[in-house]
Amino acid sequence: MMEEREINFHFEAPHFERRRCPRFTAALPVEYCRISNPKSGPGHSINIGEGGLMVSLPEQIEVGKRLRVKLFFSSGPDLDSIEAAVRVVWSNVDAVKEGYYRHGLNFFDISRADIKIVKRFLNLFADL
Repeated sequence: MMEEREINFHFEAPHFERRRCPRFTAALPVEYCRISNPKSGPGHSINIGEGGLMVSLPEQIEVGKRLRVKLFFSSGPDLDSIEAAVRVVWSNVDAVKEGYYRHGLNFFDISRADIKIVKRFLNLFADL
């Protein structure tokens, strides 16, 4: 005689991306500071897109705060860096890993030259 077992199926609704631009995983060095305080600190990116990036920073920063970030990456044979003003759009205090907090940042002031560098870097991923 066969034993009756309950089988549970779990269906998830499809995840819809709220961002206008896709982001790509990229662990890159970051320097950041609050716009009102020039003292900078280290961090690293988790992902990046044309509209912003997710970073891991050694402190929790409130949603809505504005920061200046400098992001270092290679877009070919050269090491490039960009600087931008960003706004913290979310902060995940539950995702603390080794003393670092995750934050979602949107660019609100970035030069055309720097956005071209970001696009050139992202195009490296688009071909994969």
